[in-house]
Amino acid sequence: MRNMGKKKKRKLVMWCTCKVIGCLLFSVGSVFWGCSVPKYYSVSGTFQKQTAQGMAVFKDYAFLFNNTGICRIYDLNRQCMVNYFDVASKSVNNHANCVSFGVEYFVGNKDFPALYISECKKPWRCFVEDVSLQGAKLMQIFQFKRDNKEEIVHNWVVDKERNFIYAIARKPSANGSDYVHSICCFQLPSIHEKNVIFTERDIKDEFQVLFPNLLQGACIRNGFLYMPTGMHAVSGNNKSGKREIMVIDLKQKLIKQKICLTNITVNEPEDVDFYRRKLLLYCGQTGGLYCIDL
Repeated sequence: MRNMGKKKKRKLVMWCTCKVIGCLLFSVGSVFWGCSVPKYYSVSGTFQKQTAQGMAVFKDYAFLFNNTGICRIYDLNRQCMVNYFDVASKSVNNHANCVSFGVEYFVGNKDFPALYISECKKPWRCFVEDVSLQGAKLMQIFQFKRDNKEEIVHNWVVDKERNFIYAIARKPSANGSDYVHSICCFQLPSIHEKNVIFTERDIKDEFQVLFPNLLQGACIRNGFLYMPTGMHAVSGNNKSGKREIMVIDLKQKLIKQKICLTNITVNEPEDVDFYRRKLLLYCGQTGGLYCIDL
Protein backbone atom coordinates (compact mmCIF):
# COMPACT_ATOMS: atom_id res chain seq x y z
CA MET A 1 0.00 0.00 0.00
CA ARG A 2 3.10 2.26 0.16
CA ASN A 3 2.72 3.55 -3.42
CA MET A 4 -1.05 3.83 -3.29
CA GLY A 5 -2.73 7.26 -3.18
CA LYS A 6 -4.62 8.40 -0.05
CA LYS A 7 -8.02 8.20 -1.75
CA LYS A 8 -7.39 4.67 -3.01
CA LYS A 9 -6.21 3.62 0.46
CA ARG A 10 -9.37 5.01 2.06
CA LYS A 11 -11.57 3.21 -0.49
CA LEU A 12 -9.73 -0.07 0.07
CA VAL A 13 -10.04 0.23 3.85
CA MET A 14 -13.77 1.05 3.57
CA TRP A 15 -14.33 -1.88 1.19
CA CYS A 16 -12.53 -4.33 3.50
CA THR A 17 -14.45 -3.01 6.52
CA CYS A 18 -17.79 -3.44 4.75
CA LYS A 19 -16.87 -6.96 3.67
CA VAL A 20 -15.97 -7.93 7.24
CA ILE A 21 -19.17 -6.41 8.67
CA GLY A 22 -21.24 -8.10 5.94
CA CYS A 23 -19.71 -11.49 6.70
CA LEU A 24 -20.34 -11.03 10.42
CA LEU A 25 -23.96 -10.05 9.83
CA PHE A 26 -24.48 -12.99 7.53
CA SER A 27 -22.97 -15.37 10.07
CA VAL A 28 -25.12 -14.01 12.87
CA GLY A 29 -28.21 -14.19 10.66
CA SER A 30 -27.43 -17.76 9.64
CA VAL A 31 -27.16 -18.84 13.27
CA PHE A 32 -30.37 -17.02 14.23
CA TRP A 33 -32.49 -18.33 11.38
CA GLY A 34 -30.90 -21.73 11.04
CA CYS A 35 -30.39 -20.94 7.34
CA SER A 36 -29.41 -18.03 5.13
CA VAL A 37 -31.13 -14.75 5.98
CA PRO A 38 -34.48 -14.67 4.13
CA LYS A 39 -35.46 -11.82 1.85
CA TYR A 40 -37.84 -9.51 3.70
CA TYR A 41 -40.34 -6.93 2.42
CA SER A 42 -41.62 -4.40 4.94
CA VAL A 43 -45.40 -4.48 4.61
CA SER A 44 -47.89 -3.87 7.42
CA GLY A 45 -50.36 -6.68 8.05
CA THR A 46 -53.16 -4.63 9.58
CA PHE A 47 -54.72 -2.14 7.16
CA GLN A 48 -57.75 0.12 7.67
CA LYS A 49 -58.21 -1.63 11.05
CA GLN A 50 -58.72 -4.97 9.29
CA THR A 51 -56.55 -8.07 9.78
CA ALA A 52 -54.27 -9.48 7.09
CA GLN A 53 -55.60 -12.59 5.34
CA GLY A 54 -55.07 -13.99 1.82
CA MET A 55 -52.32 -13.32 -0.72
CA ALA A 56 -51.69 -14.20 -4.37
CA VAL A 57 -48.68 -13.37 -6.54
CA PHE A 58 -48.61 -12.81 -10.29
CA LYS A 59 -45.41 -11.71 -12.03
CA ASP A 60 -43.97 -8.92 -9.84
CA TYR A 61 -47.24 -8.09 -8.05
CA ALA A 62 -48.43 -9.40 -4.70
CA PHE A 63 -52.17 -8.97 -4.12
CA LEU A 64 -52.48 -8.61 -0.33
CA PHE A 65 -55.91 -9.04 1.20
CA ASN A 66 -57.38 -7.89 4.49
CA ASN A 67 -60.57 -9.03 6.17
CA THR A 68 -63.82 -7.96 4.42
CA GLY A 69 -62.15 -7.90 0.98
CA ILE A 70 -59.72 -4.98 0.98
CA CYS A 71 -57.00 -5.54 -1.61
CA ARG A 72 -53.58 -3.89 -1.64
CA ILE A 73 -51.19 -4.36 -4.56
CA TYR A 74 -47.48 -4.46 -3.74
CA ASP A 75 -44.77 -4.26 -6.40
CA LEU A 76 -42.17 -6.82 -5.31
CA ASN A 77 -39.59 -5.57 -7.79
CA ARG A 78 -39.77 -1.89 -6.85
CA GLN A 79 -40.72 -2.77 -3.24
CA CYS A 80 -43.57 -0.28 -2.96
CA MET A 81 -47.36 -0.22 -2.72
CA VAL A 82 -49.04 0.46 -6.07
CA ASN A 83 -52.71 0.81 -5.16
CA TYR A 84 -55.50 -0.42 -2.93
CA PHE A 85 -59.24 -0.93 -3.42
CA ASP A 86 -62.26 -2.93 -2.26
CA VAL A 87 -62.97 -6.02 -4.36
CA ALA A 88 -66.50 -6.43 -5.70
CA SER A 89 -67.27 -9.21 -3.20
CA LYS A 90 -66.35 -7.07 -0.20
CA SER A 91 -68.63 -7.57 2.82
CA VAL A 92 -68.41 -8.06 6.59
CA ASN A 93 -68.82 -11.77 5.84
CA ASN A 94 -65.92 -12.00 3.36
CA HIS A 95 -62.86 -13.06 5.37
CA ALA A 96 -60.72 -13.38 2.19
CA ASN A 97 -58.82 -16.11 4.01
CA CYS A 98 -57.10 -17.57 0.96
CA VAL A 99 -56.50 -16.09 -2.49
CA SER A 100 -55.08 -17.62 -5.67
CA PHE A 101 -54.80 -16.78 -9.34
CA GLY A 102 -56.25 -19.09 -11.97
CA VAL A 103 -55.25 -19.75 -15.57
CA GLU A 104 -57.92 -18.07 -17.73
CA TYR A 105 -58.23 -14.37 -18.55
CA PHE A 106 -61.48 -12.50 -18.79
CA VAL A 107 -62.22 -10.68 -22.04
CA GLY A 108 -60.38 -7.37 -22.21
CA ASN A 109 -57.91 -8.24 -19.44
CA LYS A 110 -54.47 -9.23 -20.71
CA ASP A 111 -52.63 -8.43 -17.47
CA PHE A 112 -54.04 -10.74 -14.79
CA PRO A 113 -55.89 -14.07 -14.87
CA ALA A 114 -59.02 -14.72 -12.81
CA LEU A 115 -58.57 -14.34 -9.05
CA TYR A 116 -60.22 -16.77 -6.60
CA ILE A 117 -61.13 -15.42 -3.14
CA SER A 118 -62.20 -17.65 -0.22
CA GLU A 119 -65.10 -16.27 1.81
CA CYS A 120 -64.27 -18.60 4.76
CA LYS A 121 -67.58 -17.87 6.50
CA LYS A 122 -71.05 -19.25 5.91
CA PRO A 123 -72.10 -19.97 3.14
CA TRP A 124 -68.38 -20.74 2.47
CA ARG A 125 -68.24 -19.52 -1.12
CA CYS A 126 -65.45 -18.79 -3.59
CA PHE A 127 -65.62 -15.44 -5.40
CA VAL A 128 -64.04 -15.32 -8.85
CA GLU A 129 -63.06 -11.76 -9.78
CA ASP A 130 -61.60 -10.00 -12.79
CA VAL A 131 -58.79 -7.87 -11.32
CA SER A 132 -56.53 -5.11 -12.53
CA LEU A 133 -54.25 -2.57 -10.85
CA GLN A 134 -57.27 -0.27 -10.54
CA GLY A 135 -60.07 -2.50 -9.25
CA ALA A 136 -62.07 -5.72 -9.55
CA LYS A 137 -65.34 -7.11 -10.91
CA LEU A 138 -67.23 -10.12 -9.54
CA MET A 139 -67.69 -12.60 -12.40
CA GLN A 140 -68.50 -16.00 -10.89
CA ILE A 141 -69.27 -17.75 -7.57
CA PHE A 142 -68.52 -21.33 -6.44
CA GLN A 143 -70.09 -23.31 -3.62
CA PHE A 144 -69.89 -26.91 -2.40
CA LYS A 145 -73.00 -28.76 -1.25
CA ARG A 146 -73.01 -32.29 0.15
CA ASP A 147 -76.39 -33.97 0.66
CA ASN A 148 -77.98 -30.62 -0.32
CA LYS A 149 -76.29 -28.92 2.65
CA GLU A 150 -73.67 -26.20 2.49
CA GLU A 151 -70.27 -27.82 3.00
CA ILE A 152 -67.79 -25.88 5.14
CA VAL A 153 -64.89 -24.67 2.99
CA HIS A 154 -62.24 -22.47 4.60
CA ASN A 155 -59.91 -22.33 1.60
CA TRP A 156 -60.46 -22.57 -2.14
CA VAL A 157 -57.08 -23.16 -3.82
CA VAL A 158 -56.31 -23.34 -7.55
CA ASP A 159 -53.89 -25.92 -8.91
CA LYS A 160 -52.85 -24.06 -12.05
CA GLU A 161 -50.65 -26.84 -13.41
CA ARG A 162 -53.42 -29.49 -13.43
CA ASN A 163 -56.43 -27.19 -13.81
CA PHE A 164 -58.04 -28.27 -10.51
CA ILE A 165 -59.52 -26.36 -7.60
CA TYR A 166 -59.26 -27.71 -4.06
CA ALA A 167 -61.73 -27.10 -1.24
CA ILE A 168 -60.13 -27.34 2.21
CA ALA A 169 -61.97 -27.50 5.53
CA ARG A 170 -60.89 -27.85 9.17
CA LYS A 171 -63.09 -30.01 11.42
CA PRO A 172 -62.75 -31.36 14.99
CA SER A 173 -61.43 -34.90 15.26
CA ALA A 174 -62.57 -37.72 17.49
CA ASN A 175 -59.39 -37.69 19.61
CA GLY A 176 -60.01 -34.09 20.71
CA SER A 177 -56.50 -32.74 20.05
CA ASP A 178 -55.77 -32.80 16.32
CA TYR A 179 -58.12 -31.39 13.71
CA VAL A 180 -59.21 -33.22 10.58
CA HIS A 181 -58.36 -31.24 7.44
CA SER A 182 -60.50 -32.40 4.57
CA ILE A 183 -58.94 -31.82 1.14
CA CYS A 184 -61.36 -32.19 -1.76
CA CYS A 185 -60.47 -31.83 -5.45
CA PHE A 186 -62.69 -30.63 -8.33
CA GLN A 187 -62.11 -29.82 -11.97
CA LEU A 188 -61.63 -26.06 -12.27
CA PRO A 189 -64.70 -24.72 -14.11
CA SER A 190 -64.27 -22.44 -17.08
CA ILE A 191 -64.62 -18.76 -16.26
CA HIS A 192 -67.32 -18.63 -18.94
CA GLU A 193 -69.65 -20.88 -16.95
CA LYS A 194 -72.32 -19.44 -14.73
CA ASN A 195 -72.19 -19.76 -10.94
CA VAL A 196 -71.20 -23.30 -9.98
CA ILE A 197 -72.45 -25.54 -7.17
CA PHE A 198 -70.18 -28.56 -6.69
CA THR A 199 -71.73 -31.80 -5.41
CA GLU A 200 -70.34 -35.19 -4.40
CA ARG A 201 -70.60 -36.31 -8.03
CA ASP A 202 -68.05 -33.65 -9.01
CA ILE A 203 -65.35 -34.82 -6.58
CA LYS A 204 -62.19 -35.96 -8.40
CA ASP A 205 -60.29 -36.89 -5.25
CA GLU A 206 -60.67 -36.51 -1.49
CA PHE A 207 -58.49 -37.27 1.54
CA GLN A 208 -57.77 -36.06 5.07
CA VAL A 209 -54.71 -35.06 7.10
CA LEU A 210 -54.55 -34.41 10.84
CA PHE A 211 -52.72 -31.69 12.77
CA PRO A 212 -53.64 -29.36 15.67
CA ASN A 213 -52.41 -26.05 14.20
CA LEU A 214 -54.86 -23.33 13.23
CA LEU A 215 -55.42 -23.38 9.47
CA GLN A 216 -54.56 -20.23 7.52
CA GLY A 217 -54.19 -19.82 3.71
CA ALA A 218 -52.71 -22.13 1.05
CA CYS A 219 -51.14 -22.47 -2.39
CA ILE A 220 -50.26 -25.35 -4.75
CA ARG A 221 -47.12 -25.92 -6.81
CA ASN A 222 -45.70 -29.03 -8.51
CA GLY A 223 -48.19 -31.36 -6.86
CA PHE A 224 -47.59 -30.05 -3.33
CA LEU A 225 -50.01 -28.12 -1.15
CA TYR A 226 -48.39 -25.47 1.08
CA MET A 227 -50.50 -24.43 4.08
CA PRO A 228 -49.31 -21.85 6.65
CA THR A 229 -50.68 -22.55 10.12
CA GLY A 230 -50.64 -21.16 13.67
CA MET A 231 -51.08 -17.82 15.40
CA HIS A 232 -48.99 -14.86 16.53
CA ALA A 233 -46.77 -15.33 19.57
CA VAL A 234 -49.00 -13.31 21.92
CA SER A 235 -51.70 -15.96 21.47
CA GLY A 236 -49.65 -18.42 23.52
CA ASN A 237 -47.74 -21.61 22.89
CA ASN A 238 -50.63 -24.06 22.61
CA LYS A 239 -50.61 -26.62 19.80
CA SER A 240 -53.07 -24.69 17.64
CA GLY A 241 -50.83 -21.62 17.80
CA LYS A 242 -47.66 -23.31 16.52
CA ARG A 243 -46.39 -21.45 13.46
CA GLU A 244 -45.54 -23.91 10.69
CA ILE A 245 -46.02 -24.45 6.97
CA MET A 246 -47.51 -27.87 6.24
CA VAL A 247 -46.21 -29.28 2.95
CA ILE A 248 -48.65 -31.91 1.70
CA ASP A 249 -47.99 -34.32 -1.15
CA LEU A 250 -51.26 -34.39 -3.10
CA LYS A 251 -50.36 -37.66 -4.82
CA GLN A 252 -49.27 -39.56 -1.72
CA LYS A 253 -51.94 -37.79 0.38
CA LEU A 254 -49.75 -37.13 3.39
CA ILE A 255 -47.80 -34.40 5.17
CA LYS A 256 -44.33 -34.52 3.61
CA GLN A 257 -42.68 -31.76 5.61
CA LYS A 258 -43.31 -29.19 8.36
CA ILE A 259 -41.43 -25.88 8.00
CA CYS A 260 -41.00 -24.20 11.37
CA LEU A 261 -41.72 -20.44 11.37
CA THR A 262 -41.13 -19.79 15.09
CA ASN A 263 -37.77 -18.06 14.57
CA ILE A 264 -38.78 -16.33 11.36
CA THR A 265 -41.70 -14.24 12.64
CA VAL A 266 -43.67 -13.64 15.83
CA ASN A 267 -46.64 -12.55 13.70
CA GLU A 268 -49.47 -14.74 12.43
CA PRO A 269 -48.63 -16.52 9.16
CA GLU A 270 -51.57 -15.77 6.88
CA ASP A 271 -50.97 -17.00 3.35
CA VAL A 272 -48.25 -18.14 0.94
CA ASP A 273 -47.53 -18.06 -2.77
CA PHE A 274 -44.50 -18.43 -5.03
CA TYR A 275 -42.45 -15.56 -6.41
CA ARG A 276 -39.47 -16.32 -8.68
CA ARG A 277 -39.33 -19.92 -7.40
CA LYS A 278 -39.25 -18.73 -3.79
CA LEU A 279 -42.08 -19.33 -1.32
CA LEU A 280 -43.37 -15.96 -0.12
CA LEU A 281 -45.06 -15.75 3.31
CA TYR A 282 -47.55 -12.97 4.17
CA CYS A 283 -47.93 -12.17 7.88
CA GLY A 284 -50.49 -10.42 10.05
CA GLN A 285 -50.21 -7.84 12.88
CA THR A 286 -47.16 -5.63 12.13
CA GLY A 287 -46.79 -7.69 8.98
CA GLY A 288 -43.97 -8.57 6.66
CA LEU A 289 -43.41 -10.61 3.52
CA TYR A 290 -40.73 -13.29 3.88
CA CYS A 291 -39.04 -15.48 1.26
CA ILE A 292 -38.82 -18.96 2.74
CA ASP A 293 -36.06 -21.32 1.57
CA LEU A 294 -37.43 -24.81 0.95
